[in-house]
Amino acid sequence: MQIMVCLASVYGAWTIRDRKWYFEVEKTRGGRMFYLQDDCTHEELVEMVVNDYMLQVNGELLELSYPLPAAMMEKLPTDSPPMYVTNDRQVGSLVSYVRSMWSVFASRPALVWEGTTTNQYMSVSKKI
Repeated sequence: MQIMVCLASVYGAWTIRDRKWYFEVEKTRGGRMFYLQDDCTHEELVEMVVNDYMLQVNGELLELSYPLPAAMMEKLPTDSPPMYVTNDRQVGSLVSYVRSMWSVFASRPALVWEGTTTNQYMSVSKKI
């Protein structure tokens, strides 16, 4: 039996100010929850995002990304960019990362992360 992980997402765009990355959320689109299995592919994840956000991509590039964990950012330059999810292996890494965070926040699966921290969501944006 596979245990699914719960991943919160927001839609918007990354910007850099004063050598630090910020994610500007597009408030009208709101957030979404995605439940991912270990074997989720990049194509499946993109399809979920397109359907749930009701996007018309029309050949535009859909970018899936997430910020580096706060503990890692403490050891890196402040202008270190967000992590982009562009293939199946990286989706697997994201699922593993989310699963590893469970032990920090809860002892059961399907953890819903609180929106008050900046390192616990996936971000979605379209690149034109």
